[in-house]
Amino acid sequence: MKKVLILLAMAWLLVSCSANSTNADSSPLDYIDQVNSTDLTAEQGGIASLGGSEEELKKQRGEPKMRMEPDKSTVILEYEDYQYSVIDGKVAGYMIVKPGIPTARQVQVGDAEARIAEMYGKDFFKRNQGDIALIGYVDKNNRKLMELSIIQDKVAAIVVSDLSVFVPSQGK
Repeated sequence: MKKVLILLAMAWLLVSCSANSTNADSSPLDYIDQVNSTDLTAEQGGIASLGGSEEELKKQRGEPKMRMEPDKSTVILEYEDYQYSVIDGKVAGYMIVKPGIPTARQVQVGDAEARIAEMYGKDFFKRNQGDIALIGYVDKNNRKLMELSIIQDKVAAIVVSDLSVFVPSQGK
C-alpha cells in the first residue's frame, strides 16, 4: 500500500507542476534563459515521441496496468516501466519511478545526485516543488524538459515533459 501511495504522489508531481497549479513554487520556465540547452532528443520513454494521443500511446505500449483521471484534462497511464501523463488529449510527459529503467544517458532512480552532472553536464537548474528538490535540464530546440527529483542525495524520480505543460493556457 505504501508503494502505491508513493507512486501516486510521484504521478501527481508532474500534474502539480503544470501552469494551472496555484502554488507559489517556481516553474521551469523561470530558469529557461539561465541555462544552455541540453540535447534531450534521445529521451523517448519507450514511445516514438511526446505529443501523440492516448490511443497512439496504447498502440505502441499496449493496455496500461492502471489508468487514472486526476482531473478533467489529465490522464495518467501506468505501465510496468513508465507512467505517462496525457494532458488535453496529448502525451505531455512521462515519469520513471523504479530503479533499473535508465534514461538515454544511463541515469536511473537510485543513482547518486553527482552522477546526473557526469552524464548530462553542468548546464542545469535547481528548484524546489514543495519539499522536493529538482534538478532540471532544458532542450530549447525540441521544447523538452527533464527534471530529476532528489531525496537524500539520490535520484528518486525522473520526469521528461514537453515545455508546453508549463505555459499558462488561455481561458482555463
